[in-house]
Amino acid sequence: MKNLVVILLLLSSFSSFAQYDPEKINRKAVNIYNKALLSAQDNNFKEAIGLLQQAISIDEKYEDAYLSIAGMYGELKDYQNSIANYEKAKAIDSIYFQDYNLPYSINLAGAGKFREALIAVDTF
Repeated sequence: MKNLVVILLLLSSFSSFAQYDPEKINRKAVNIYNKALLSAQDNNFKEAIGLLQQAISIDEKYEDAYLSIAGMYGELKDYQNSIANYEKAKAIDSIYFQDYNLPYSINLAGAGKFREALIAVDTF
């Protein structure tokens, strides 16, 4: 009986993990995200970040928006905001985040967090 309870608890915990699905993002948020990318292509990162924050206010689980904000803050050498947004993205779905451990580690190193940067790059 005890083993059955343990198995049921493990199964229920696995089903509670969130998986990010870009197809389920609010269309209005996606439209704003696309406008932000156009601004970023023109190197207008501050405007793009503002648009991405609007997209997130519409759909707070928009992992790609957090990742884009993190990358733009990294380009601006604002490592603290970059790291914070990478961590928000990672909290949504760490599996989807896997490939972003490299830029995350670069920003951690930029902020002088070398131990954390090493862990992130090793995870990558």
